Amino acid sequence: MTQQAAPAVQPNKSLYDISRDAMALEELILESGGEITPVIEEWLEEQTRALSTKADSIAYVMERMEGTATLLKARAKKYQQAAKGMDAAYERLESRIKESMTLMGTDKISGNEIEFKLQNCAKRLVIDGDAKDFALSHAELKKFSIVETVYSVDTAGLKAWMAEKNLETVDVLGEMGAKVRLEGGKSLRIKVRK
Repeated sequence: MTQQAAPAVQPNKSLYDISRDAMALEELILESGGEITPVIEEWLEEQTRALSTKADSIAYVMERMEGTATLLKARAKKYQQAAKGMDAAYERLESRIKESMTLMGTDKISGNEIEFKLQNCAKRLVIDGDAKDFALSHAELKKFSIVETVYSVDTAGLKAWMAEKNLETVDVLGEMGAKVRLEGGKSLRIKVRK
């Protein structure tokens, strides 16, 4: 039985090389019948040093990655909060511009480069409070119910039916005052002037 010599010391072994050497070391120990020879002892020490050096480097990289991840999460939270604030400010400004244009009775405001224009947007279906439940008992509106575990209103179908009949409002409770209605709105388009 010939014993292999310990491999030459390689300063920057990869984890793959260290794992491969460990498997070769296991074979060598099995071949020697479990005896730790001076060659095996030298190889074990080399493996331990290589793994220790690699472990320190890997731990350092892992700690840096963890720190960077923590920093990025903190920045992401800060940026998310800033974006939320910007969205809210944008919505307030848009609302104020729309209100001002409506009060002035104009659909368009032009600057040197930018133009604001109000245009009608699709109407949305609004069902007052308890009207949803009573809409299902209304003779003509009942066909817009969807049978599930619970009854609910097919808002798309009801909206189309109201548009077809040219109805803005359907009184579903009579004197109780609950109504199903279509509400229009205005959307603000911002475009670069030509």
